[in-house]
Amino acid sequence: MKEMSKAPLNVIWISLEDTSPRFGCYGDTVARTPNIDRLAAEGTRFPNAFSPAPVCSPSRLAVITGRYATEQGGHHMRTTAYANYDASVEAAGRTPYCAVPYAHVKCLTETLRSAGYFCTNNGKTDYNMPTPFAAWDRNRNNGPWEETHWRARPDPEQPFFAVFNLESSHESCMWPEKALPAQTHPADVEVPPFLVDTPETRAAIARQYDNIAYNDEFVGRILSELEEDGLAKNTVVFLWSDHGEGLPRAKRFLYDSGTRVPMIVRWPGKVLEGVTNERLVSLLDLPATTMSLLGFPLPADYSGAPFIGPAERPREACFSHADRFDADYLKNRSVRTERYRYIRNYYDGRERYGHMDYRGRHDAMRAIRAAQIRGETTPAIDTPFPPEELFDVVEDPHQMNNLAAVPAMQDVLLELRERLEQWQLRHDPYLNTPEAEIAQRFWPGGVQPDTLTPQVVLYDLDCLEGRVVDQDINGPGPVLLQLHCLTEGATVAYRFHPEAPWTIYREALRLEAGDRSIELCAERYGFKTSPVRTLKIQLSAS
Repeated sequence: MKEMSKAPLNVIWISLEDTSPRFGCYGDTVARTPNIDRLAAEGTRFPNAFSPAPVCSPSRLAVITGRYATEQGGHHMRTTAYANYDASVEAAGRTPYCAVPYAHVKCLTETLRSAGYFCTNNGKTDYNMPTPFAAWDRNRNNGPWEETHWRARPDPEQPFFAVFNLESSHESCMWPEKALPAQTHPADVEVPPFLVDTPETRAAIARQYDNIAYNDEFVGRILSELEEDGLAKNTVVFLWSDHGEGLPRAKRFLYDSGTRVPMIVRWPGKVLEGVTNERLVSLLDLPATTMSLLGFPLPADYSGAPFIGPAERPREACFSHADRFDADYLKNRSVRTERYRYIRNYYDGRERYGHMDYRGRHDAMRAIRAAQIRGETTPAIDTPFPPEELFDVVEDPHQMNNLAAVPAMQDVLLELRERLEQWQLRHDPYLNTPEAEIAQRFWPGGVQPDTLTPQVVLYDLDCLEGRVVDQDINGPGPVLLQLHCLTEGATVAYRFHPEAPWTIYREALRLEAGDRSIELCAERYGFKTSPVRTLKIQLSAS
């Protein structure tokens, strides 16, 4: 187990849903974000931060595991609702499939918990697979704030990693029926050139400002509670979003509008206050940065690298992907450098706004449909996806002018095309695999694989080679128990009381004389959790 210092470093992630940086500290004069602005004034702002996917589930899978969702069969949105499956499977209580990461892959938080950190998640997980039981000490989607908070840790000296997912900025919260009391005037907002400027579109954008302001109040609460507990000085706070805002041609698209996210880091005494750092950052760098700051070695196949701290490494490009959304299949890949964005669209010739029930409920999307019906659309709406897109993001921040066919830009096009292809060789193994084949590979016959029940190997002075035990243990102590699961990559956990939290097994358990029971279970990510096995142990003094 990793030893803790006397004043261990804690980490908080504040994750905003569907949020482009409409904050005062980003120069937005309409925004009402005093708490986020204060966080930026006390830390460093990274304005060139990007998501690996412009939608939540693939992005969140990547962030919690430190690997692109394309590597894990979790690149579609979501695996539990894809187009090519028999609905009777879901009616029978089984979803079509879920992402199954490589056997060695573990959530960031499982590593932290194994080293003694108290890990909590307040709100959404959405990892394109069932949330592993070993990932969190406390995890909730709904429930009291206090249950999934650093204050819930049993020992007030225990270091913690706490995630707060603030969901009021989600795409659906721009729908009129979910609106907060209006405070932002629609006339004050700016409508980006890729949308149709109507009163309804303006009202939707105004609602997003109100939603972000509501999230800002929770940011203030988190910061205040840190200060109340005397923890602000030894806690690193990261504020970010899983992808861009839920507007048409933003969320689900690989332009900056869909992948550029806020990123603010406050680390008292360690990062500069009130500074803007223009370096490129990917959300894939978040777990690597967290591991590095807390003193953990990085897994060799992590897709990101630390962007602050003593081990920080510069990034030359950020990569993103867009695949199926609901029933609409896309296959787009992108590379973003400081100056350019290159996008490859494999289903070229496809219309940009295919049918999608969920997106169709947005007033800005309805405005686009109404304009199409009236014949009043613009090239940004009507032009189908070309095979390739290239944009100068400095001269063209909204990415409206495709330079892919411009003769003077061919050297840039070739360079970025090659850079993307090199990324794909390493990180995009399912690029040409139909989703139905992925589902069959992960869940053969539509059945989720089982994690096998853990085995118990007993060592005592009479048997130093160890023996597998299938029944209760009686005999002299002390003994060693080794817990083992024959499912490759499974995490084994145990507890000595039914109400106790699960402890992640890492080394043989030495048990002295006494009577006790032990419960065991195991889980391979993407598989069913094993049945819980209970053994009674009666050890006499030798």
